[in-house]
Amino acid sequence: MSQQMNVGFSHQLGKDYVLEADYTHMLNIRESRRNELNPKISGGARLLAAAFTAAGEPGALARVTRETSVNRSRYDGLNIGMRKRLSHRMSFQTSYNLSKAQGWGGCTGEFGCRATYNQFNIFDPREYGPTGRDERHRFVFSGVFDLPWGFQVNPIIQMASARPYTAVDGTDVNQDGRNNDLCVANQDYGGGRVCPSNIFINSLRGGYDLDGNKVSGRLFVMDLRATKVFSLSKLREGMNVAFYFESFNLTNRTNFGNNFSGNLRSSQYQVTQGLATGTYGIVVAAPYQAQLGFRFTF
Repeated sequence: MSQQMNVGFSHQLGKDYVLEADYTHMLNIRESRRNELNPKISGGARLLAAAFTAAGEPGALARVTRETSVNRSRYDGLNIGMRKRLSHRMSFQTSYNLSKAQGWGGCTGEFGCRATYNQFNIFDPREYGPTGRDERHRFVFSGVFDLPWGFQVNPIIQMASARPYTAVDGTDVNQDGRNNDLCVANQDYGGGRVCPSNIFINSLRGGYDLDGNKVSGRLFVMDLRATKVFSLSKLREGMNVAFYFESFNLTNRTNFGNNFSGNLRSSQYQVTQGLATGTYGIVVAAPYQAQLGFRFTF
């Protein structure tokens, strides 16, 4: 269930351009959230152990995960775009988005949102923060350009802010039976690894590559398609053959997304864990790729 509000504005500039601006607000309620019904108490027996023992079934149940519909999330976004219709041998559209996505458990609109870090207080203030898909800024440009001698190029450029991930302790701090607790504020874990003082879910962005170089985690990807059409109308009306070249991630940039280790007890803290295929998908996260093809029309 969600409460939504949208306000938009559109204005034509000259004969070929349209300027657009839209603001969207969404408050999502009764979303999915998981937590444990039978957590451990201070690292000892589980919460329901005594009840099962009294019923003559000692140790009948261990971990019990409950799916609830109590979660909430919020999204606010301002999108500004411009479109140019096809004229003077080119058309394009571009947009800039300023947005903020937050939710309990760092989730929004997801089934099976992660189990909470604190099983005894699923609405601990530290459990509210940016979602894993939160990008403060995003810019997209795409266009079609007709060049001389029958060539056409179609570029697509995407740029976006880094996505967040969570700093964790690596041990069961509150001894509830789950080893995924937030790190302890201001604690020094050695090796220069210190937990932030204002710790909350998804509070980290960026990190280091495998060579130890600082990387921002920001997204940049450029794809390009180039086409050359040869007319065969002398043989038959409407007949032509088109050869095309497509390249993906033209600059061969490594986009890490939020695929970094957040475990402060690990020497790999804030080090990338590989390509961010789970963040952006295999096409965007993959290294440079290219393909050739042709189309025969008759």
